[in-house]
Amino acid sequence: MSVTSRFKDSSQRLVSRFGTLRKYKRKTGEVYDVDTQMNVESFTEYEIKIYKAEPKEREIKSPNLVNKEVAVMMVAAADLPSAPVVGDIISDKTPNTTEVFRVEVISEHWAGDSVSAYKLICSSSYRDWE
Repeated sequence: MSVTSRFKDSSQRLVSRFGTLRKYKRKTGEVYDVDTQMNVESFTEYEIKIYKAEPKEREIKSPNLVNKEVAVMMVAAADLPSAPVVGDIISDKTPNTTEVFRVEVISEHWAGDSVSAYKLICSSSYRDWE
């Protein structure tokens, strides 16, 4: 087993072990609704394990993250059918709390010639997701 495949497998195992089940929602397009005569957004939703971490100080100094609650989410690349996109929504619904985050910045972690994990810097200012 090569170092590349061990690193790729370990990133998936760590997210699976320490992450929590969250909903990952991606906008797939817009569809015209004849009844309302408006374009309606369509979404694809996945339930995957995501590890939430606290951001480093340099990560929250981006101009689009000023005065927002920021969190870092780690996602194993194997859990997503395609690469994440800025604007995707991550939510965690528990009986007492609802956390909704919008992906703002994406970093890829490579293992050899393929992506093993994504580091998503998210803001919690986005609320209109349902």
